Amino acid sequence: MAHRLGWGILGTGKAAHLFAEGLSAVEGAEIRAVASRSGQRAADFAREFSVPRHYGSYEALIERNDIDVVYVATPHSDHLSNTLACLDHGRHVLCEKPMALNARQATEMIGAARRKKLFLMEAMWMLTLPAMQKLREMVRLGYIGEIRLVRTVYSFSAEPGLHKRLFSLDCGGGALMDIGVYGIAFAQRIFGQIPVEIAGLADMGESGVDERSIVNLRYDNGALANILSSIRDDWNMEGVIQGSEGFIRVPGKISRIKEFVLTPVRGQVQRFRFDTLGNGYSHEAVEVGRCLREGKLESEVVPLEESITVLQTMDRIRELWNLRFPGE
Repeated sequence: MAHRLGWGILGTGKAAHLFAEGLSAVEGAEIRAVASRSGQRAADFAREFSVPRHYGSYEALIERNDIDVVYVATPHSDHLSNTLACLDHGRHVLCEKPMALNARQATEMIGAARRKKLFLMEAMWMLTLPAMQKLREMVRLGYIGEIRLVRTVYSFSAEPGLHKRLFSLDCGGGALMDIGVYGIAFAQRIFGQIPVEIAGLADMGESGVDERSIVNLRYDNGALANILSSIRDDWNMEGVIQGSEGFIRVPGKISRIKEFVLTPVRGQVQRFRFDTLGNGYSHEAVEVGRCLREGKLESEVVPLEESITVLQTMDRIRELWNLRFPGE
């Protein structure tokens, strides 16, 4: 692909802002249009990031022939309809995580992309970061032996009045869908298999979504995962991978992993640090560009099958809590 990759962005929330900032550091990529349900928000976003065109409807952006790929940054509840609309107009898609409300919807999106021979990838930016790829390689090579436990803690304190989407059933809100998905994806990437047993407890808020939760997963080899998530608390965040020959600790938010510490049973403690391009979101855009240049319809770094598996696990977790979203 010799020409510059033309991006369109659907949505103007926090994720869209972070992605636009990250895209500015990606060579050969440019934002050609942004759309929001609010024309004013689209105009403000366009002004902030020097985007040449802005629209008060998603359809107007999707119909533009100079848009190669669309980043879908709308609420989870709209991912299915927005992605299918983009695919119907021949646009490649990078869809914000989680890819859909449930595995069934994601399967429908993937089927549409494959029928139309278009590229689709979940925007699980954590998996595209250099530190995450190196960590996975070291685990695979047995640096800490057989993996026995993965534990993640991810949280932030949000106010229902200011962060309405997070506390909205209609938008697919809650801690699991917004940040717990990182912990589930982290465990999935480390273990490479679906859990055989799931247990979990959630603190449901007045809105009916999970505001804090603890999820336990067991795998067929006896290994465990423990995922803590909250949109109501400022907990000490980290990720830990415990093996038979040592452990690896990721300080802070696992989603933006830049470093980790290897503590073997025998040998020296080692700290690994990695540079990131731009604000980190740049890496997923680079991956999309690489795949399109190479004519690939799916990324091996963020494979669609893994996105489905994560959602299948989340579906089973929500079944335990009797948590269903409108439109499911």
